[in-house]
Amino acid sequence: MQNISSIIETAAQEMFNFLADKFPVACASDEFYFFPHYVLPDQNWKTWDNFSDESIAETCSYLSSFESELEYCNTNPADRKENYDKLFLSCFTRTLREQLTEYKIWKRQPSFYLTITCLGLEQALGSGNPDAVHDRASGLPAFLDQARLNLCEVPEIYADIAGQMLADIIEFIRSLVPRLPELIFALPALERFSDSLSEVQVHEHPVLPVEAYEKLLRDHFTMNLSLKEIEELIDLEYREMNQVLQEESGKLSPRRSKHSIPLGWTDIYNRLPEPDIKVINKILLYRSEIEELRRHCNKYGLIPGRVDDRCPVKVSSLPPYLSAIRSSSSYSISPGIPVPGGTFFVPENPGATEQYQEELREYRMLTAHETWPGHHLLDACRFLLVSKTRRFIERPLFYEGWACFGEELCNRTGYFTGPGDRLILAKRRFWRAARGKVDIGLNTGRLNILSAGEYLKKAGIPVERALSSVRKYTLNPGYQLCYTIGLRRFLDLFDKCGQHSISDFTKTVLLNGETFTNLISVI
Repeated sequence: MQNISSIIETAAQEMFNFLADKFPVACASDEFYFFPHYVLPDQNWKTWDNFSDESIAETCSYLSSFESELEYCNTNPADRKENYDKLFLSCFTRTLREQLTEYKIWKRQPSFYLTITCLGLEQALGSGNPDAVHDRASGLPAFLDQARLNLCEVPEIYADIAGQMLADIIEFIRSLVPRLPELIFALPALERFSDSLSEVQVHEHPVLPVEAYEKLLRDHFTMNLSLKEIEELIDLEYREMNQVLQEESGKLSPRRSKHSIPLGWTDIYNRLPEPDIKVINKILLYRSEIEELRRHCNKYGLIPGRVDDRCPVKVSSLPPYLSAIRSSSSYSISPGIPVPGGTFFVPENPGATEQYQEELREYRMLTAHETWPGHHLLDACRFLLVSKTRRFIERPLFYEGWACFGEELCNRTGYFTGPGDRLILAKRRFWRAARGKVDIGLNTGRLNILSAGEYLKKAGIPVERALSSVRKYTLNPGYQLCYTIGLRRFLDLFDKCGQHSISDFTKTVLLNGETFTNLISVI
């Protein structure tokens, strides 16, 4: 007779199979936290995600039945793992169902479909299977035609963002036509999609009702806090990091006399040195840094079980076809057993823009966040977990919180000791807190796009970048809070349970998967 853990695992596997069959692109990607990160072993490359009304109704019915069956699954009250896995799976299932029925990204966000278009082609192009690329390309027109029929509750800014994405995607599709002639039929489908955008009835603001926003933060992002409590934590982080910035800039400010006024932290930051890309290739710079970080993490026992040998990370220039959905450095990993390894995408920005210079100035912290001991280490360990429940589900609070904590791990183990390193680390936390404050402001109606951009500008973010960022934040309400709230959760947990051994603490987190809500009882 199967034990409860085995029953839960079997049920989870059946659900993942069902969802990956219905939504193969979304599930294979790590872009959408409310889908499992999972692919079918015998993936059918001819199919795209089915977001028809009938498919959504069938999916939600399945998820509701799954939740009911899970509720009647009697776990042993003394078995913490059993109870946590049941709770974890139930929360995930409810989140996906509510995303489809209440938040309705598939009805409201045309950019959602354009993102899936890019990801679906990316997955096929990276599969190493020529037939997969042709099969995936041939199914794109039908996917786009279904997508345009779904749109009916579109905020005006969402339509504008999709309109801007379309130009890049059309150019990308045209570049592939000589290699994939099937895509010639996708071009008129994209034109039809564009025409639908101009005809669909739009709403002025994308703001959710405050109750829906608070529910999103509490349940879907698993913050388990009231909006007031979240805002207090964000404000505290903002004040604390602003204080650190003043202190660190005071130490670095070149005063000519005791009566001279010290430079502000932004002026000091802009004077910090950056690597000369004319001397060393940018890709090589990041590869070298990844190797240094890997050695450092192994030295302090932060990488369990030689995961670095079993799941390497590579650096790649950001492909043109991903520029529509990724404008800066980012990390991505494809699901699979054995784990194929992760990729750190680095955009090639030849111009000396402020964002490009900022990235170079912070390249060591950025690499720690994205690779070792940040996102890549977390994902590499996740895909090696025995538990399927934890292997294929990961949510932003845990994911982004750990990556931010990874920077702090490097700092606490003496990796960041150079002049200005503390200033850079504080600046990164300060800007994340500012973005969190803007997220709350936008989704409670206290800020509009212009005032939110102005707020970020006052925090030191260049105005053009601030306005561009604010527009993108509206697509994923609540996400910008995950960096600060997640980091502070990890810092609090570390202060309570990790002081005796950084290595033991790190391994406990990584080898238990997303045990965020019950980690204290596991240690």
